[in-house]
Amino acid sequence: MAVNHADGTALIGGLACPLAAGLAAISAEAGWLTCGCLLVSLPAGVMVFLLIRVLGYGALRLGMRLGSLTTWPWLQSLLCVPFFLAYLLLPMVVVGAGFIGTWWVTIWFIRAVL
Repeated sequence: MAVNHADGTALIGGLACPLAAGLAAISAEAGWLTCGCLLVSLPAGVMVFLLIRVLGYGALRLGMRLGSLTTWPWLQSLLCVPFFLAYLLLPMVVVGAGFIGTWWVTIWFIRAVL
């Protein structure tokens, strides 16, 4: 089954946040906190998942709406290309920010606890 870009990136982003928390706990030499950090970071993964879907489909929907305003193909392309690029790039930016943010927050939490 084929998966489009926003859905696939959203799924990977939702799974990347708990993975980042677990790896951060292990790298901070607090392996015994790994399971707890995985559970605590699940809401962050869900938020990344939802944010990617909202931003990705919102950009694509706006580009399609602007493209339907005219019948000239070159103008449709000119109007849709920036929003298509946003559809491609925004999900990856959100995944990266979610991964790095979860990593930093987990490291900060572990240093505060220990």
